[in-house]
Amino acid sequence: MPQSAPKILIISSDTGGGHRSAAQALVEGAKRFWTGKSYAVRVIKAVEESHHITGKLVNVYNWILRNRQHWMKYVYWAMNRIRPETREFVYRRCLGYVSGQFEKWCPHIVVSVHPLTQHIFARILKELKLAEQIPLVTVVTDPCYGFWKGWACDDVTLYLVANEDARRQLIDYGVAPEKIKISGMPVHPKFHELNEFDAKNAREAFGLEAEKFTIFVKQT
Repeated sequence: MPQSAPKILIISSDTGGGHRSAAQALVEGAKRFWTGKSYAVRVIKAVEESHHITGKLVNVYNWILRNRQHWMKYVYWAMNRIRPETREFVYRRCLGYVSGQFEKWCPHIVVSVHPLTQHIFARILKELKLAEQIPLVTVVTDPCYGFWKGWACDDVTLYLVANEDARRQLIDYGVAPEKIKISGMPVHPKFHELNEFDAKNAREAFGLEAEKFTIFVKQT
């Protein structure tokens, strides 16, 4: 790969499906942006891969999400209260994994799509004296006011948020307004708006006449 080819490291987690789908959308977006050019994108599940303790916590979180939805408000309260992303206990156990990612991958830019990750990666960047060379971008996947405080990190270079509500929440958490840009939610290109060409293809796929306007009626 040429030296000038961009290398992007996306930090995600499988805590629910939103972070994973955002990461996948960014990967597909990069493919379309650099069509025909050299580039590399790597997605890592930083929370569960960094240490066996955090991996088990992810399993517990997902179990609650699937089986005890009414407990989630207590989980969010506890996370906002304890702030695990800022704790030395968590940092020390994730240090080796995070440092290893930079040594193996040497990214030109780091993109976080999960609120547990940017604090640790920002600290590592500073300790490796790479904070001025490698931008840390956070894509906030929660669009509503009142999201987890973990999204807010002073050392993030740029925040990309879905709407004004998310921007206002970050500002209320102390993030500088000039670091925040409203860009919408990352959406996989396969969910594009349909047009008449797509409709014709669909009619052909069902063995119908491609040029005829068609209505489906379901009988109950």
